[in-house]
Amino acid sequence: MKTKNWITSIKLAAAAAGVLGLMVTAPAPVAADTITIPVSATVVGVCKFTTSSPTTTLTIANSGASIDPSLGSNATGTKNLDYKCTKGVTPGFTFASGGTLTLNCGACVPADSMPASMTISAPAVGAGFAAAAQTVTVTGTIIPADFGAASAGTYSANEIVTITP
Repeated sequence: MKTKNWITSIKLAAAAAGVLGLMVTAPAPVAADTITIPVSATVVGVCKFTTSSPTTTLTIANSGASIDPSLGSNATGTKNLDYKCTKGVTPGFTFASGGTLTLNCGACVPADSMPASMTISAPAVGAGFAAAAQTVTVTGTIIPADFGAASAGTYSANEIVTITP
């Protein structure tokens, strides 16, 4: 019986050695291959008005909603424009009129006109399109020397304001 146990022990030892041999001779793992991909994104500096057109008219007046030519004070009116710009971008604003808009009286006989000086408040640096809109104020002014000799009637014109970039 001793011989039988001894043979069994040798068989078990040989089997264990075989398993260990498989473990020792197994191929080493292959190293992973990598590559670095450059990634970039460019945010452009842009400014936009937040509405396509104002909802009210800029009315120039010195007495309620009208100009009283007997008053010696300037006639003025303001209109707020909301805009957004890319963060850190300062907008530029220009008037198509160059800053002097000619208002015409369509019903006046003979035809009549008055110049209005157009200005805009200093803009703030853009806070980004995810932020709340920012506001500039457009001011129109007609001086007494220009409306004092004007015919009675309604004077009008359209001013085009451009925001850049």
